[in-house]
Amino acid sequence: MQEKIKEAFQSGVENYELGLLPQAKMCFKQVLRYKPDHAKAHNVLCIILKQQGELSDALDHAKKAIESNWNEANYHNNAGGICYELQRYRHAKQYLKEAIRLNEEFPAPHTNLGNVYKAEYDWENAAKHYKRSLELNPKEAVIGFNVGLAMAKSGNLLQAEHYLKQTIHWNPNYVEAHRLLAEVLQDQERYAESRDHYKAASEIQNPTVHLETPVYYPFDTTGLDLPRTMK
Repeated sequence: MQEKIKEAFQSGVENYELGLLPQAKMCFKQVLRYKPDHAKAHNVLCIILKQQGELSDALDHAKKAIESNWNEANYHNNAGGICYELQRYRHAKQYLKEAIRLNEEFPAPHTNLGNVYKAEYDWENAAKHYKRSLELNPKEAVIGFNVGLAMAKSGNLLQAEHYLKQTIHWNPNYVEAHRLLAEVLQDQERYAESRDHYKAASEIQNPTVHLETPVYYPFDTTGLDLPRTMK
């Protein structure tokens, strides 16, 4: 039986990585027929269902993954990300705070928790978690922009300027960063510098568009080097 579980799971992983989601889903469901409490299969099914827009079913599998292995921070992170998308912010915060308690150096739940606080217009807490995520995953332009935005909304214009300039250094085509920096400089009555960034934004031919997307991982992260951000 163990060999059948291993083969079905590996086939699911291979299909998932090839983008063959229906085939991957069948493989992971087969794993669960053999072993209903297989946490890793529940977790990847959660991500597949999320990608297919089936958020409620995805959350059910995230919860089952947590029940089977409470100590894997990523399962809580994924459940929190889905709750965020469902606008269940109170539950999202519970899951994401538990993910951080289990693994404080895992950047994804800090990013996702920042998104939740941003949605609630709690800019102080949003900045706190975005900054921590950036410390753990440096040079991520999207996170740098979010720190700058939270600082600007909090009225901390100099800090906003700092993070937005960093963001532009990492990604010169980040249109929203140029525009927000222009606004921040204008609020400081630095009009010439502000015009430069408005002009830069208008001249970008291949802009990076800011997307507020939760960060998910289909595979376990405990004890492993974290993979690149997977949306």
